[in-house]
Amino acid sequence: MRISPVFKSVVEPCLERVAVIEVLHTERHEGREFVISHLLRRNIFTDFDRRLSRHLAAVRGAGFPSVSVSARVRERNDRHGWQPCAPADHASVPHALAAIARRAVGETGSANLRLHYHGLGEQEREGQGLRRAIETEDVDILEAALEGCQQVGDFAFMEVTGDFDLIMVKPPEPSLQPIVMDLFNRRLTMPPVPGLTNEHASMPLFDFQRVVSENAAARTYMAALRHMLVAQKERAVLEFRAAAEQRILDFEHALRGRNLESFRLDAVISLVTRLKAGLGDSLAGLSEDAQITAFDWAEAIENGGFRAEPSRPEHEPLPWPGRVRPRGAAAGAAAF
Repeated sequence: MRISPVFKSVVEPCLERVAVIEVLHTERHEGREFVISHLLRRNIFTDFDRRLSRHLAAVRGAGFPSVSVSARVRERNDRHGWQPCAPADHASVPHALAAIARRAVGETGSANLRLHYHGLGEQEREGQGLRRAIETEDVDILEAALEGCQQVGDFAFMEVTGDFDLIMVKPPEPSLQPIVMDLFNRRLTMPPVPGLTNEHASMPLFDFQRVVSENAAARTYMAALRHMLVAQKERAVLEFRAAAEQRILDFEHALRGRNLESFRLDAVISLVTRLKAGLGDSLAGLSEDAQITAFDWAEAIENGGFRAEPSRPEHEPLPWPGRVRPRGAAAGAAAF
């Protein structure tokens, strides 16, 4: 999947993750047997970062991944010798499972997976977990289903869940019920569209474009979904602009005129980076006053946190009306 560069540089270091499932399998290399652990975790974004991700997905086709996988490996007989492996990011849990399963079956064509859904906060799992034997054909079916999901619409605006048996694609609004992909029976089912169709559309899982084009109910569902996704993209752009305006206003209020230094400088760098990632260097789409404020911050960042004092008038008002005190050398002569 395509991922916005700002995810790695700014967003990922400060997001929370919730463990969903751990998948374990074994591999043999040079006569030695290793246990590979893959921990799947959902990325929990702040409301602002979630809006930024949807905005980026709408205008550039690359938002933030919803699932991250951290892997580790040990020799089978060394229960405490875990070594970390390179992490990976995926659009959904089924996408992560497909990548793990493809590696597990490898050249042998089959693998035994062990899945843990509970107690994921501990280093070692209690119990044996759920065992699942898979073959290359199972992975092929899962990947074919995910290709169909790709043709349904953008993952940033739909919720894709499931495993090796069933995948559900949930549209962004409740007026459309989820698409169900039955991997065991290799069938795809689209529910009726309220007010337009009365029956479910059931068809083979493979060759998504052809089977949809041959089913009137499926075509109606897809037309309604496409209309919904276009509206969602427009809403994502407008919502991020509004959130950015409010964020700038709140941040400026919190600064209260203080210099950008220390933690305040770090915070404004993080915010400006997010704003430019979403709106470009010109910050197009923001109001003029919000642009001026953000550009002032950007200039202060380049100056290492210096924040220019506001300009002062040529004459300083006196406490009583109708009198002014000149600035500079003339001030002393005018004093009384």
